[in-house]
Amino acid sequence: MGHAGKQQLLECVKKGELKGVEVKEGAGQQRKCPDCTSGKLPRTSFPISSDHASTPLELVHMDQNGAAERLNRTLTDLARAILAHAELDNTWLGCYGV
Repeated sequence: MGHAGKQQLLECVKKGELKGVEVKEGAGQQRKCPDCTSGKLPRTSFPISSDHASTPLELVHMDQNGAAERLNRTLTDLARAILAHAELDNTWLGCYGV
């Protein structure tokens, strides 16, 4: 899913894993894939809250597991990129509401 970047492709060519692919010296600059770029755009931020704590522990924000959150974000970004490439809107992600 998704596609490999320039460095990964060059490594595959050097290892002989891609047959029939030639790499020219200094071949162009790396371009950004528009679908990958749009897939990584975050949603709008939360509105500024008027709730402020006046005493310690009055307002507590519970953080989630960072590793799991990163994986979820990576998978969501990938899904958005695939939908953008297929020219579908985010409603195809269903209940995830991305």
